[in-house]
Amino acid sequence: MMEQMAMSDTRPLATDPEFCAFAGISKQQSAQLRYLGTGPKFIRVTGRQIRYRWSDIEEWCEKRAYSRSDQR
Repeated sequence: MMEQMAMSDTRPLATDPEFCAFAGISKQQSAQLRYLGTGPKFIRVTGRQIRYRWSDIEEWCEKRAYSRSDQR
């Protein structure tokens, strides 16, 4: 179902700076998340141009939502 939702997302793709601003992280932290494979799914438009589907960003955030501070 989530994959179907991603396909119907008509919002423009988010740039890396937009993702960083939304998540409150630095460009270096974003690059580290991509390198480690722990960030949201991303699209490499060209060699250096990175874009994200907003639905993938939202899904990534949702997976990190906790109701208590001692959960991991």
